[in-house]
Amino acid sequence: MKRIISAATEDKDTRLDDALSVLKDDFDYCVSGIEKLGADGKTEDALSIANELENGIGGIIRKIAKLVSGSGE
Repeated sequence: MKRIISAATEDKDTRLDDALSVLKDDFDYCVSGIEKLGADGKTEDALSIANELENGIGGIIRKIAKLVSGSGE
């Protein structure tokens, strides 16, 4: 009699973890770049980019808050 041995395989979906890792790296790069611009005396450019980034993040925060609270998009 033959026995069939099958290993338990559980494919974990890592897409979110992967996306968050890339996002963290990208955010760190943005902050470092803004700091570098400031250190190089390009304060106005640094402030403009920082404000643009903050506005974008603010919109995403509002979207997340709506989804978490259950009120939809």
